[in-house]
Amino acid sequence: MLLEIVPTRSDERALKSLKENILRAVPTIKSLRVDSGKIYIEVEGFDLEALSRIRGVKTIKYEEKTIKGFGGLPVGYSGKALMMFSGGFDSPVASWLLWNSGFSLDFVHFNLAGPVQVYHMGVVLKELYTSWGRSDDSRLYIVDFRNVAREIIELVDRRYKQIVLKRAMYKVSEMLAERINIDVIATGESVGQVSSQTLHSLAAIEEALKEKIVLRPLAGLDKEEIINISKRIGLYELSKNVGEYCALVAGKVVTRPKLQKTLNEEKKIEKLLEESLESIEEYDLREFDPRRLLPYEDLEIDFVPYNAVLVDARSTISEDVPGAIRMEEVNPEDLKDRVVVVFCEDGIISREIALELRNQGILAYSFRGGFKRLREKFCIVI
Repeated sequence: MLLEIVPTRSDERALKSLKENILRAVPTIKSLRVDSGKIYIEVEGFDLEALSRIRGVKTIKYEEKTIKGFGGLPVGYSGKALMMFSGGFDSPVASWLLWNSGFSLDFVHFNLAGPVQVYHMGVVLKELYTSWGRSDDSRLYIVDFRNVAREIIELVDRRYKQIVLKRAMYKVSEMLAERINIDVIATGESVGQVSSQTLHSLAAIEEALKEKIVLRPLAGLDKEEIINISKRIGLYELSKNVGEYCALVAGKVVTRPKLQKTLNEEKKIEKLLEESLESIEEYDLREFDPRRLLPYEDLEIDFVPYNAVLVDARSTISEDVPGAIRMEEVNPEDLKDRVVVVFCEDGIISREIALELRNQGILAYSFRGGFKRLREKFCIVI
């Protein structure tokens, strides 16, 4: 099928970026040529959804039909930014807006609380990239920040913990950006949304940077506007599963931080920042599978991953668990590409079953604590 793509911009740089983006997003292209400011492609297995979401596409014409493209600027046209990504509501929306403004993005995530946090972030990022960023060659960098968070909790003045944590993230992001040759750091911060995002707090946080500039595409949006965009781009339900792990303290925190006091508190943890760079894990988002973030070495798990198969292995089932299948319904061939969580009365038999499923090549876990713990943790009403 021959398609005529009309770009939003037809200058040489925009056309070059758009050509590269199309080739990355639609692997079934047989040929591509540029003529009179338009791009003509011949494709097999026409993926209209993928093409229409490529930034920089104004319209697509085929078989006397014309559909509207996403618009915006081609990814990469405006440069490259390193997005500080948590997976909550804010950072995915900020990423989506930056893609629309022509930025190419790499992502950095700070692991503060272990595999549950990291896994849910990965699910959100994969959906964001698959739905909206396939024309970008993005990478994900995960920094183990648990030691830094522990030291901040133990050593730093409680009113300054959030400021010091954010400055630490900024500093490590700048070190990483320097290493991978990126000049811009981006965040999902919105002015005044929380105590660490007052103008005074943001100024104290940004002072941590030596050379890089910061982009805040959500600066003027309120929470309701951000949530509405999250729903529109299909990420709201996934982002709901991501906890607020950056909140190290409850109660009152400083909203007008003194710079010298901030620097004095920061010195207590500064030695750990260089060390955290050595813990970085790197992933290519084109090949990324969030299941790789699950703790495979652990046979037990205390949460149910997104889209997992829940298997009820209790010997006597007097109460059904919504969404679970019975052990006798399990067909290993149907589970090869799924995460499986097995539970029983006390978590003992389920370990043996999970191990047997692992031996058959299935990513299976036993739910720690059994049915009682499952019921308490997820407030299951029978």
